[in-house]
Amino acid sequence: MNRLSRHLVYGCRGMICSNSPLAASAGLNALQEGGNAFDAALAVAATEAVTIVPACGLGGDAFILLYDAARGTITGINSSGVAATGATSAYYRAQGYQTMPLDGPHAISVPGAVAAWEVVHRRFCTKSWAQLLDSAIGYAEDGFPVPLGIARSFASNAAKLAQFPCTASVFLGSGMPPREGDRLANPDLARSLRLVAVGG
Repeated sequence: MNRLSRHLVYGCRGMICSNSPLAASAGLNALQEGGNAFDAALAVAATEAVTIVPACGLGGDAFILLYDAARGTITGINSSGVAATGATSAYYRAQGYQTMPLDGPHAISVPGAVAAWEVVHRRFCTKSWAQLLDSAIGYAEDGFPVPLGIARSFASNAAKLAQFPCTASVFLGSGMPPREGDRLANPDLARSLRLVAVGG
């Protein structure tokens, strides 16, 4: 007999699921304030970008499937990042690289997550950006308690985080990575989320 790692959960009027209880709470708040499922999903995604640091973020991509029950339609969004216009082999060689770097700012593509959020918001949501990003902005500004799994990820990647001033200042501010239960704030991320909340 197969055993599930988590119990099945049943609901009658909707359900919010996330690896981050804080993100699930943000989605539930969106529903309780009269939003629809798409509003809730966007509130969850934005809060996950703050609270699930190793896996989610504004600098990532998004692949989304949305079902609109009223219309009976399914919409797929592939917002994976594209290469930057100036990302030529000559540019990387001029920076001293012989192969594509695997770490740091030169290793990433143009992030697609916020562009995907924009499509979802424009086509499906009923709440304003400010309403949907409020929880995420609050957790970025004021901080949130670091869960055990994320604390372990920080600890195992401390040397990599220390290589870059921006990650060192946020995640190694006290000289050590945040431990379980420590409050992690990221005011720069809060500012970025505020820009999205104002202009999409």
